[in-house]
Amino acid sequence: MIYLNLGYAVLTGAFIAIEWKVFTPVLQYLILFYGVAVSTYAIADIYDDLICRTSNRSDAWACYEICPCCLPKCVGLQWCLLALAMQVFGIWMALALMSDECEDESWWRCAADNFIFSVDIQWDEFWPFWD
Repeated sequence: MIYLNLGYAVLTGAFIAIEWKVFTPVLQYLILFYGVAVSTYAIADIYDDLICRTSNRSDAWACYEICPCCLPKCVGLQWCLLALAMQVFGIWMALALMSDECEDESWWRCAADNFIFSVDIQWDEFWPFWD
């Protein structure tokens, strides 16, 4: 485990040096890879611990004891779907924020102006009885 951590530290240091000297967005892709790897492991762990097998000491079992309407495997499935949705949203936002449209803007301004609130709803067509 020590060698794995040292390997990640050396790899990250090398990518920081490349980013510093060459000015490429390679460090952003490395950090995106780290985030995807960690969240993929989290989804696999949720699937293995809460959906495939159930333990009386798990968090899903504690939720079942508080609210018995939802079985522990259903709680695990809900957590797995939520983690998967957050991973997809995180990847989408990271790639969108690394695009050329967001080069000179802050992350919130870019997300708010270009990607999140860019739905143009024509209220008179959406709801004709609005008046």
